[in-house]
Amino acid sequence: MNNQKYNLDHVLLVEDDKGKTEFFLTENIYSIGRAPKRDIRIYSPFVSRYHATLLRHQNEQSNVYYEIIDGDPMGSMLSSNGLMINGHQVYSHQLKHGDKIVFGPAVFAIYHNLHRLVSRSNLNEEEVDTLIIDKEMKKIRSNE
Repeated sequence: MNNQKYNLDHVLLVEDDKGKTEFFLTENIYSIGRAPKRDIRIYSPFVSRYHATLLRHQNEQSNVYYEIIDGDPMGSMLSSNGLMINGHQVYSHQLKHGDKIVFGPAVFAIYHNLHRLVSRSNLNEEEVDTLIIDKEMKKIRSNE
């Protein structure tokens, strides 16, 4: 499977006091918090007005990934409750598929990094595995 190219889809599924919301991440920076002018607004009194920031990065292989940091991008304003990712208190974290970000009691997000095959050159049909997300984003299943 050499020479294959991927278009990475980054999805943040947020569950807060208003229910579940999906955010497809394409921008370089996102502000997350309770304040109305946040890019990703989270409805909960346990979430700070400026709780966290998502930063888009690209590694040497041109793969895109997101990093989440506590508070604002300068690190001068941290959130009240901090960030808990996969059960660990962190200041910053490079997000990986399936990471659970807890902002406060009953307020969390799940990060999904979905690979979609763009170039099928040099691939056998048996090697292609497509991810399908159902309309309600409740589960991810493999379609062979």
